[in-house]
Amino acid sequence: MGRIGPSARTALAGLSRLADDPSEEVRLSSVVSLGKIGPEQATLPIFIKALQDSAPALQAAAAEGVGKFGPDAKEAVPNLTTLLNSEESSVRKKAASALGMIGRRAWSAAPALSKALSDSDQGVRKEAVIALQKIGPDARNSIPSLVAALKDKAIHDDAVLALVKIGKNGVIQMANALEDTKDAQVRLDLIGVLAQIGPDARDAIPILTAISTTNQLPGTRKAAENALEMIQGKK
Repeated sequence: MGRIGPSARTALAGLSRLADDPSEEVRLSSVVSLGKIGPEQATLPIFIKALQDSAPALQAAAAEGVGKFGPDAKEAVPNLTTLLNSEESSVRKKAASALGMIGRRAWSAAPALSKALSDSDQGVRKEAVIALQKIGPDARNSIPSLVAALKDKAIHDDAVLALVKIGKNGVIQMANALEDTKDAQVRLDLIGVLAQIGPDARDAIPILTAISTTNQLPGTRKAAENALEMIQGKK
């Protein structure tokens, strides 16, 4: 039934009943079909209940359905957060993706998403870092995990963007990380992030000034000088 998309709205009542069927196959078919129909407010509780099903396939399908509600699915955040610990990578990936679609209202999931940045599955890591991007400033406590993720080539660029999206709220933590890191590339990445944040990164001026005058690498000194110009509005 799900194949007929929006025109299947008249079948919502029947599909909703099937979501409680004793058969896992029937429940899965119902949830998948409801997901294809699209976000209907009356079906959100059905998807949230399905997130708690014992069948991983149902959990994944429910997470995908929940994600289509966007910020309106805030009440699903605790269940989605729990699914980030699933043994099934497909479930973890769908849960992280749904949290990203909920966006800033999924801020309470940031610690679990931070942990997911070190997941063994690249797809899970990708969805987790994208979710942190969408949470934005409220993901500031994820900065240590995002800095560590700068060393992961698969999600490096997304980790940079997530740090930029955190912005002013995380500048002091980023400046501290910049001072503490021994990794030359991570140092350059953090300098670049602060440059992109611009004038809101004024709290990083002292460490950037020190790097611009004392770092042994010409490229790093130049990057710090450029960041200072961006922050001070000279560019």
